[in-house]
Amino acid sequence: MHDATLRLVLLATALTGIPLASIGQSGTIDTNVLSPTGPEASSSLAFDCLARPAVAYFHQSAGEVRYARWNGTSWPHESVAVVNASPADLAFSASCDPVIAYRDLTAGGVVKHAKRLPGAAPSWVVTTVEAKTGAEISLAFDPAGLEGMAYEDDTTDRLRYSHWNGSAWSSGDVPTGAGTVIARSPSLAFDPSGRPHITYYEISPANALKHISYNGTSWDPPTLIETDASYESSLVLHGDPYVSYHNDATNVLRLARKSGGIWSAQDVPTGLGSYIASFTSLAFLPSGYPALTCFDEGPADAVKLVKWNGTSWDAPVIVASGTAEASSLASPSTGGVGVTYYDLVNGNLRIFTMPEPGVAGLLTSALLIAMLGRRAG
Repeated sequence: MHDATLRLVLLATALTGIPLASIGQSGTIDTNVLSPTGPEASSSLAFDCLARPAVAYFHQSAGEVRYARWNGTSWPHESVAVVNASPADLAFSASCDPVIAYRDLTAGGVVKHAKRLPGAAPSWVVTTVEAKTGAEISLAFDPAGLEGMAYEDDTTDRLRYSHWNGSAWSSGDVPTGAGTVIARSPSLAFDPSGRPHITYYEISPANALKHISYNGTSWDPPTLIETDASYESSLVLHGDPYVSYHNDATNVLRLARKSGGIWSAQDVPTGLGSYIASFTSLAFLPSGYPALTCFDEGPADAVKLVKWNGTSWDAPVIVASGTAEASSLASPSTGGVGVTYYDLVNGNLRIFTMPEPGVAGLLTSALLIAMLGRRAG
């Protein structure tokens, strides 16, 4: 799940050709209708090899996993699988093929893998990763271009890891410790050596955010990041492991880094009056600086974006307020940041973009990805 979320869709209107309609200083909205989403708030955003935005989501009204990518003029959507599914996670292979991982509730909750075959006509190959039921799936590609997934075994509450070796999936429990360990909300990333790293929330017995990694022959013992952390975390390998999360005791957004085997963390300022900074997502910009999003469950009910400028945190940018939640953040190779979020009032899936200063000015825009779907059939 991660992980995942919203990414930069454009550096400027001229770069992508997306038709925009001004809605004032808060940004612009693409008036093209993708399709109704239904009241499913979660989505996964990624950029392909040409820095074109794409999104995977579950269309609740139609009962299917869908995929859409900006083609330069519109957001045509494709049906990936007609199933009752939990939120999907999207990533692109080195050959620019989209891959989606999701939980197939129609088949009892098993983990599914869907890959789009090359070609203009949509054709998806769907396979079962393993017969076990999985939840809260995080998908990532290793440096060799092979997929890995981390998820919770919905039957045993154990952390699971599956890896594609080019011809078959290998799956197994991740040793999170002795006793009954309930591991939730994993976030997966690979280091340059192709070794998986996973952060996860341990409900029992520690009630803490933890990190575990593979050393090439076995899993190292898990390390504690912080107690009183929230379910959601977002892991990125940027030289060292970095993870963003919400601290339940202080209700603040946190960013932690593991350096020299030791985790250290700092508060990320989300503005005065911030209440609970949940649904966090983390990405690193081409400049090498981190950017984070969160949902501020305070009086504003706002999705916020915070970026590091090299010496301090910039003032938070309000992506949407009053009606938004469940944000996701990413950054394409061309620079800038993007955030996807769900419009609670209208049932719209939206994308907000902001290029980095010096890359394409300070343009901000909001693109309407999917229209009202609460009553759509």
